[in-house]
Amino acid sequence: MAKIRKHQDLKVFQMTFDGASDAETEAAETQVWLDFALKCEYIEEQTHADLYQRYDYILGKLVNMSRAPEQWKL
Repeated sequence: MAKIRKHQDLKVFQMTFDGASDAETEAAETQVWLDFALKCEYIEEQTHADLYQRYDYILGKLVNMSRAPEQWKL
């Protein structure tokens, strides 16, 4: 068994890190829930528009990061 020297050595960290590619899906799902919230009149149209636009921006950043991951390496 390998000695654990830092949190990145933990199997649970590695599994969680590998699952982080789901961020795009989660952001898109949030947009769907925003649509539901608007339709059910839980939020106002301006709030919906502001939050939806914010998640569009987040999705754009995630897509750009996945297209050029070498720019994000330390």
